[in-house]
Amino acid sequence: MKLEFVKLDVLEDCIAVVQFANPPVNAHRQEVLDEITWVFDTVSDRADLRVAILTGQGKVFCAGADIKERLGKESTAGDHWRRSRRARELITASWNVKSR
Repeated sequence: MKLEFVKLDVLEDCIAVVQFANPPVNAHRQEVLDEITWVFDTVSDRADLRVAILTGQGKVFCAGADIKERLGKESTAGDHWRRSRRARELITASWNVKSR
């Protein structure tokens, strides 16, 4: 997966640094949620990584949902639940990072 809104850096000593890279406030667009979930799943599968540090670029760690993404868009039945499910998948993926 090509990462546009999240950075993954692997440091020495089995450390992964996962960084929100969606300036200015690292708001969570749907693409950000997809990327960060993929990154945590990848970290879980890598035997060379034991620690994941989550951080954000700039002064703001994370502003939460990107409200601008929803402006002017018509909601259809189920949209809220699909967005919420993606956010829960991110939480689950980050909690499930395997320790070795």
